[in-house]
Amino acid sequence: MALWFSSNTPGALPQTRTSSTDQTAKWWIGLYLALALAVPLAYVLVTHHVWEDFLITFRHSKNLVEGRGLVYNPGRRVQGFTSVINVMLPAVFYALSEGSDQAALNLYRAVCLGAFVAGGWLLLRMILRDRGVDRWSPLLFILLYVTECKTVAFTMNGQESAFMVAFLSLGLAADYWGVGRWWPWAAVSWTGLLYTRPDAPVYIAALALAGLVFRVEAGRAVAKGMLKAALVAAVLFLPWFIFAWVYYGQPIPNTVLAKSRLTIQDVYDPAAFITFVLSKYVVVSAWLF
Repeated sequence: MALWFSSNTPGALPQTRTSSTDQTAKWWIGLYLALALAVPLAYVLVTHHVWEDFLITFRHSKNLVEGRGLVYNPGRRVQGFTSVINVMLPAVFYALSEGSDQAALNLYRAVCLGAFVAGGWLLLRMILRDRGVDRWSPLLFILLYVTECKTVAFTMNGQESAFMVAFLSLGLAADYWGVGRWWPWAAVSWTGLLYTRPDAPVYIAALALAGLVFRVEAGRAVAKGMLKAALVAAVLFLPWFIFAWVYYGQPIPNTVLAKSRLTIQDVYDPAAFITFVLSKYVVVSAWLF
C-alpha cells in the first residue's frame, strides 16, 4: 500500500490507495517517461534542428567564456539575448567542453530535455492524485504534452521553452497544494521564470491570481505565502537586474525593445509603461493561447 496526499486537503495526513490504483499510476508514469524522452530525442535525431536565435545567443556565451564580454560584438554592450538561462548555461557548457560548440549544444539539450520531462512529470502527478479525474485523463494529458510540437521543438533546438514549462509546472503545483504552505516552491518557480524570460511577470501574475481564485487554504495564508515568495524571488533576481543595468546601461533586453514600440524612455516613465502593457496585454495573450 502506497501513501498519497489527498488533493483537496494539502498538508493533511496521508491517505492510502489500493495497490491496483498505485500500479495503474506507476504504469501511466512509465508510459509518460518513455514518450517524453523518446519524442524529443527522435525529433533532434531526425532533424538536427538548431534555432537561429540560439546561434545569436550562443555567440554571447562564447564571447563571455573567451574573455570578450557578454556581448555579440566585442566592444558594444548590447543585451542581444532574451533569456539569462539561455545564455549562461551554454556558456558554462562551452567552458566545460573546452570550446566545442557541438558538445555545448548537446549538453544544453540534455538539461532542457530533463526540464521538459520534469515539468510534465509534476503535472501528471497532480492529475494522478486528483480524485475527481476520470481514468483516461492521464492518457489525454500525456498525448497532449508529448505531441505539443512547439514545446518539443524548442526543447531540443536551443531555446528556453523547457525551463518555462518546468518552472510554470512548479508554480501550478504550489497553487494546487496551497501557496501558504508551499511558498518555497512558488519562490523557486517565480525566480526561475524571471531568469528564463523577461515577460515572466505576466506568468507570475497569472500564477498568483490562480492561487488566490482557486485557493485551498485561508486567504490570509495564501497572501502571506505569496508575499514571501515574491520577496525571495525579488532578492534572488536582483543581482542580475543590477548587473544588466550597470553593464548594458538599462535592464530591458534589446530583443524586447526591438520587437515593440516601447522605448527606453517609456520604461523610465511609469505611466507610459503601464499604458503600453495594458494596451498590449489582450493582444499578446491572444497570441499566446
